[in-house]
Amino acid sequence: MGRVNSMDKNKNKGVTLVELIIVTVLIAIMVVTGLQFVVYCKTLAVKSKLKLAAANYARETAEGLYWLDCYDNALNITASPVSVPLPSGELGDQYGGTRTYNVTGGADYKVVTVTVHWDQ
Repeated sequence: MGRVNSMDKNKNKGVTLVELIIVTVLIAIMVVTGLQFVVYCKTLAVKSKLKLAAANYARETAEGLYWLDCYDNALNITASPVSVPLPSGELGDQYGGTRTYNVTGGADYKVVTVTVHWDQ
């Protein structure tokens, strides 16, 4: 009788097909979720890179206009908005786009608004 009982115990030590299928499904779910996260992070990184480049292009344009005389033609209110192409570079060549500045204000002061638009 002792032998029969030990055989029954050994019979339950293996992995069943149902357990194997459940583990496979769980691993597949984790892999798919991980891949979706990687794709999301890559998309977010590209968007962040574009926003940073747009902020730098806008800053560059504003700094270029900062040193001009208040009565310079580049700051003429009637000529607004003025469109300036983006310089060639990694993002400018890949996505393309324009930067536009608009000048408003009175006789003694000017308010310059710079907008960068990507052609995506």
